[in-house]
Amino acid sequence: MMRYIFVLVLFSVSLFGQAHYSVEKVLSERPSKQKQGTLVYTVFENGDARYEVVKQIDFDLPHYGFEIFANGGLILTNALEKDIEVYSSNGELLKLFDLGEFSADYEIPLFYAVDKNEAYFVLPDHQSKQNLNIIVSSNGKIVSRFDTPFQQINGIAYSSNQKLAAISKISWQGVKPLKEIVFLNKEGKITNISEGAFSKGVFTDAGFWAMDKKEVRLVEPNGQTLFLEKNSGNKVYLDLLANEDDVYVVSSGIPVYKNGEYLSSALEIIMFSGEEKSGSFTIEKELAFDRLELVALNPVVIDKKGKKIKIVM
Repeated sequence: MMRYIFVLVLFSVSLFGQAHYSVEKVLSERPSKQKQGTLVYTVFENGDARYEVVKQIDFDLPHYGFEIFANGGLILTNALEKDIEVYSSNGELLKLFDLGEFSADYEIPLFYAVDKNEAYFVLPDHQSKQNLNIIVSSNGKIVSRFDTPFQQINGIAYSSNQKLAAISKISWQGVKPLKEIVFLNKEGKITNISEGAFSKGVFTDAGFWAMDKKEVRLVEPNGQTLFLEKNSGNKVYLDLLANEDDVYVVSSGIPVYKNGEYLSSALEIIMFSGEEKSGSFTIEKELAFDRLELVALNPVVIDKKGKKIKIVM
């Protein structure tokens, strides 16, 4: 039996003696037209396997998305069926949410963001122009549920501490797109709106950091933009990561498709402390960038094969 291994560490905690949790996804048996395949999600605590969740998958269909709560509980999302599965820190299935009943449009994505022990999900519906929003706790309970009237969504973010969510929405004025960042409380009430857009965003004490391919901005909760930096035409922003008040932004030359993968060159990691740039690190060689991660509270670049590149500021 052939094994295809993909290792993705999505969440770790190392403050004040708390546990480190990570997830390993292993495609242990590839699906075919004749039979299903097998996916194994293993949750590790401080490097030791704590529990496994095994899923059967069909041929030529997307894998389950996954995130992890701060307490080691696991979330699995089925983008096609719009299912959300919440598991306890011991691997017990606590709740299955079937959001597919709210939308028959299989082409729309299920957006989700996890902060500590709460997860925020948004399911758009292009036909009704209403979006289902739910906030779920790590014990499988719905904390809040509401609708938002946004036609097109580009990204979401959530802070359980600040009790705020952010949605990047696009509306149209004729042929011209209007891009806005909408801030909402946990009950769905809009608290403020800012110009801009993001595919990835994060709440910090300094404000809300929003990143899309061409710009990075810092926005106050009242909607005022404190800082804005736009990339040049031959560069793109790839990722955004926060560590307390320090924020790391990844930019590169426009990725080029080579030998079956997109390669980024002149990768630069820029560190911001508040509104000020406080450091940078450049990787000159081409690599298939996947994400930026915190490992022992230090930023690390990880490529598509799982190789880690240490960053020295």
